[in-house]
Amino acid sequence: MKSIITSLVILFSVSLCSNAQISPFGVKGGLNVSSISGYTQDTAPRAGVNIGIFSSLKLTRHLKLKPEMVLSNQGLKKSGAQNSYWYLNVPVMLQYKPNTPFFADLGVQVGTPLVANAEVNNKKQNITSQVQNFDFAVCLGIGVDISPRAAIEARYNLGLTDTSTSQFSSDKYQNRTFQFSLAYVLFK
Repeated sequence: MKSIITSLVILFSVSLCSNAQISPFGVKGGLNVSSISGYTQDTAPRAGVNIGIFSSLKLTRHLKLKPEMVLSNQGLKKSGAQNSYWYLNVPVMLQYKPNTPFFADLGVQVGTPLVANAEVNNKKQNITSQVQNFDFAVCLGIGVDISPRAAIEARYNLGLTDTSTSQFSSDKYQNRTFQFSLAYVLFK
C-alpha cells in the first residue's frame, strides 16, 4: 500500500509541476479535531494540525477537481493517555461553487501513517507497527472564499478502514477527523 501512496504522491507532484501555469496551486493549514471509533473506554477528541498543498482543475463553470496532499496529525485521548498519528493523506475532492463565495466539497481520501505514538503517563511508545499501512476515507466539506486567493474550509473525514492490525479484537477502529483550514492560492 505504501507503494500506491508513493505513486499517488509522485503523480500529484508531476501533475502540479506540469500544470503550474494553467492550474491554481496553493498551500493550506489549520486545526484537526480527531477521534477513533471502536474504543469502548472513555475517550475524547484530540486536537492536532494539518498542513498541505492543493491544486484546482476547472471541470465546468461550477465544478472543480481539487487534488491535495496533506500532512495530518490525528488520534484520540483516553483517560491518562493519548494516541498521536501522523498521516500523509491524499484527498481528491469534487468542489461545487455556485455564483457565490460559498462552496461545497465531496471526495475520497487515501492515506498512510508515517508515525504512530501512544503516550501513557508521559511515556511515549512507538506503535506504528500496530497501525494499518493504508487508510481510506470519505470526505465532506464546506467553505467560503474570503478573497480571490484565500478561503476558509471545514471538512469531515469519515474513515472506512480498520486502522488496527490486531487480530485479537473484533472491534473496528476507524479515523474520524474534523479539519478546519485556511487555504491560500500561491499561483493562479
